[in-house]
This record gives sequence, C-alpha cells and structure tokens, in this order.
Amino acid sequence: MFAEAQAAVKGKRYPEALAAAKELESLQPNSARAKVLLANLAFLSGDVASAESYLRQAVSLEPGHLEATIGLASLLANGANPSEAIQLCDSAIALNPNLGSAYFHKGRALVAECRAQDALASLEVASKLMPQSAAAHHWMGVATQMAGNTPKAASLFREVIAIDKTFAASYGALGNLLLSVGDRAGGIANLKFAAELAPQSVEGQLWLAKALAEENLLKDAQQVLDNLLDKAPDLVEGLVLLGRVCIQLGEFERAAEILIKAGELDPNRIDIFTMLVAAPISNLGPELIKRMQGISASARLSVDEAIPLHYSLGKALEDLGDNERAFAEYREGNALAQRKLEAQGKGFDRTARKLAVDAAIKGFTASQLGRWRENGSQDDSPIFIVGMPRSGTTLLEQVISSHPEVGAASELGTWKTLATQDHLNGQRTPSANEAKAIASEFLQRLQAAAPGKRRVTEKTPQNYLILGPILGLLPNARIIHCKRNPLDTCVSIYTTLFMNGPEYGHDLEDLKDVYRQYERLMSHWRSILPKDRFMEVQYEDFVNDREPILREILKFLNLEWNESCLAHESNNHPISTPNVWQARQPVNSNSIGRWKKFESWLGPLLDLKH
Repeated sequence: MFAEAQAAVKGKRYPEALAAAKELESLQPNSARAKVLLANLAFLSGDVASAESYLRQAVSLEPGHLEATIGLASLLANGANPSEAIQLCDSAIALNPNLGSAYFHKGRALVAECRAQDALASLEVASKLMPQSAAAHHWMGVATQMAGNTPKAASLFREVIAIDKTFAASYGALGNLLLSVGDRAGGIANLKFAAELAPQSVEGQLWLAKALAEENLLKDAQQVLDNLLDKAPDLVEGLVLLGRVCIQLGEFERAAEILIKAGELDPNRIDIFTMLVAAPISNLGPELIKRMQGISASARLSVDEAIPLHYSLGKALEDLGDNERAFAEYREGNALAQRKLEAQGKGFDRTARKLAVDAAIKGFTASQLGRWRENGSQDDSPIFIVGMPRSGTTLLEQVISSHPEVGAASELGTWKTLATQDHLNGQRTPSANEAKAIASEFLQRLQAAAPGKRRVTEKTPQNYLILGPILGLLPNARIIHCKRNPLDTCVSIYTTLFMNGPEYGHDLEDLKDVYRQYERLMSHWRSILPKDRFMEVQYEDFVNDREPILREILKFLNLEWNESCLAHESNNHPISTPNVWQARQPVNSNSIGRWKKFESWLGPLLDLKH
C-alpha cells in the first residue's frame, strides 16, 4: 500500500495517493511513515496546518524518524516556531551528524531568530554537506546580509544563480540588496527577472510590485498589490509595500490604515514603525513608542534593524516633545550607522572632501566654463535644483513641477555614469563629441522621466559639487540653489534616516566640516556662473512669503505665472525622498528653528550659528 501511494505521488495522481495513504493509515494507525505520507500530501494541497499535525503525530509515534523530524522542522523554521525547529534539528543531527538538511533548516530557524552568526555557522556546514544545494547557498546569503556584510551577501546570491539560473528567490534577494546600496538599475533588473521566473507566486507578484515602485510606476505597483491582497489579505510583506507606495502617492490615511494592520499581524517589523512615524504622530505616539522600546530591549536586532528603530524612536519622542530622549535615540542610530560604514571601509574622509573642493575651485574657472559651453547642448529643458540635503530641494521641485509645463525627474544621480572624474573635476575639457554624447544621454534620461513636458526638474542635492561641468555641458539649463539655516540643515540630516548616505551625516564634526566646504564651493560657483542661469532661494524666506519669490522663480525659468504652483500639495508626482510627508503638505514654517530643540547637545555644530 505504501509503495502504491508513493508511486501515485511521483505520478502526481494526488487523489489516488491520498486514498492509498488513508487506507494505509486505517490499516496501520500507529505507522509514522503513513503519517509522513499524509503530511506530504496535505502540504502539496496547501493545507499546512494538517501537514504539521500529521508530522507531530509521526514524531510522537517514532521520535527517531528523521524524515518526520526534518519535515516538521522545515515547517516551523521560517517563523511559526523557530526555537522548536532548532531543537528538532539538533535531535536529527544527534542521530545523523552528516545530515545536511538538518543543518540547513536549523540555519533558517536561526535566521528567523535574528541569530545571524549562529545561522552562518550552521549553514556553512549545510553548504559543505550539500555543495550543489542552491537553497543552502541562498540562505547563507540571507544570513550574511543580516550580519551586515552586504558585499559578501551579494556574492553568495550570485553564486546561487550560477548553480541554478532558475532560483527566483536569489534574484529577488539580490535585487532588494542592490536597491539598498543604491544600484537601482541592477536592483530593478534582478527583481523583474525574479518576477518572470515565478509570475503566479506570491513572491513573484511582490517582486513585480517592488520593481514597478522603484521605476516610479506607483499606480501600476498599487494595482498589482491590491490584486494580490484581495487573495491574501493578511500578507504582511504585501501590506508593508502597499503602505510605502501609498505614502509615495500621498495617500497618507490609507497608508496608515494599511500599516497599522501590518503591525498588528507582525509587531516586530521595524520598517512599519519607520513609515508610521514619518508623519507627526499624536494619539498613536505613546503606543508606538512602547512597542518600539520593547523591541529595542529584546537585544535580538541586527544592526540593519537597530539603526532605523533608533531613528524612529527619536522621531516619535520628538513629536511628543521629549527632546532629550529623542536626541539620545538619534545619536545611538547615528553611532550604529557610523560603525557600520567604517566596518565596510566607507567612513567619511574630511581631507578627501577638502581636496575635492580645492580641485573644483582651482580646476573650474570662468574661462574653463567658457570653453566647455562652446560644445554644450543648447537644450533649455533642464532645471537643476541643488543644495545641501534637507535644504528644501524636494519642496521646491514639488512646487515648480506643479506648473503644467514642468515635469519632475526627482533624483536621477547619473553624472558619474556619464562623465569621467577628470571631466567632473574640470581637469579636462570634453571634446565636442564627448560633450554631445554626455549631454544627449542625460537629456534622454531626463525627458524619459517626464515625457511631453517643456521643462523638467532634477533635484539631486549633491549636484552642487559639479555645477560648473553641468552648466558647461548644458549652457541653457537653469540652476536653482536652495539655501537654509545651516543648523536646521545639519540637524535635519543628522535626524533623518536615509536609504543611502550621506556618509558624513552621522558625525557632528563631519557635518560641520562638510557644511564649511559646501559654503566655500558655492561661493566659487556664485562668482563664475552666469547670473541668468543661476538663482538662489532662501528656504526660510520662501516658506514665509512664497508668492513673490515663486513669481521670481517662474520668471527666471521663462514660465508664465500659474496658480497651481500655490497648491503643490495636490501635485501627485511620485516622491521617494525621506521627506515625502512634508513635501505633500501646504507650505508652512514649522521646521524653521528646529535646531533650538536640541541646542544643548549639538556641540561642534554650534560653530555654524549665524
């Protein structure tokens, strides 16, 4: 009977296999192998609860039954009960020390418990015992990423793909990892490939939605997620991603409702708190803070989880007026982020920044700009909005792109992929062909972001470092420099959780130094850029009396006045920067003078006080 059932399973004749298994169970009610067979059939039909029940019966009937033990551990390892899964795997290892699957499922369970180093130790054994197992290498990558070694994790995911080019999970994991380190093109490509490999699966739909969202096709991503959640309403990953998409679209009330539900289903998801506290909180505040503090005290967090949790706690405490504890949380989050960067060899180098600014000032003179402009593109569509991060660039783009003739490209950040470093330093003037190719490629990317618009904004703040080359390659472009109180700017950088950088944002001395170098360089650009191509906007003046300044801006851009620019909060173009909530609000002065809340703890930044 057992052989008949197995043959039916291999032939995918599942009703026949189930009938044979049920008959076997009736004949041998205390047979562990009958229970295992029924468990496998239940799992294949999607009945996980019955599969677990049968496996528990099998283990109870025959404690040394390896297939039952490992099967039950497999079901429990992802999070249902990882501690029990670890115990089951240890029992199996005691019976057979060379059982690779036992080390594999133990490693998965340890990942679920956020014990990255222990997981790596177990998964390394699994990989040696099962060298061709794509799954074992994949979970090695997951554990390595959890441990904070993203380059090694990326290498492991690529190893999986080399072993099995159809292993969708590693394409998905690699895509998400590449996005986390700023490689949007690589991230999107891998997510799309993962989705193509598993188009009907839950994971495939999530990967597709993530890729669409990263391409700023937010409505398309929202539709994919809505369809998925109709079928699986309690899918936490889908709810979290949909919440993020709704925030980017400005649908804050729906986002909050979705994220609160996700938080109830999975109270330990850090990114849920990060998004919920992105906007000022009131009645939710104390409850969220209590929950976050409980997670923080659990000591089970990886560095990548602890960093955003501290920032989120800081934001929540600040919104409730507890500034001292808020700054302490911000300080701890920054300290962890700084240590992570230094461990990766990415610590900020003040001397290198000074030398770069020296080179730009020396290498890019007014005469150099004139030589560049001779070969530059005459296209006048680009509007560059630059400044220090958190200086108001997103707000200004939101306001200007509310004009019906203007589109928004947000942050393309493409110059380093288009021009060589000696071009960007002003040390070598591009030939006519080089200049044409660089400008043409940038303009294609710009116009693709906002097809059909007469003018298009690009608001990568750090483009302030290369304003000479930009205006040399695009002499008819317009540059708007956003200025803001230096203390408010630096405090906002220090208290904002960025997805990628800036590397100098975690140390108050680094922040002060970078701001000084920024002032030096902007003074240089101010002296050589044509006045009809370069305009400066003071953030505080703009938010206090915006219409006169807005009229000046539109005149500078050769655009007619349009009332829609006074209602930028109705502009629904996607926003992916950390200050999405503020950029969706009517212009207000709430953030002016924010630094004063934290004056007692700002130390070296107070040297920037004007």
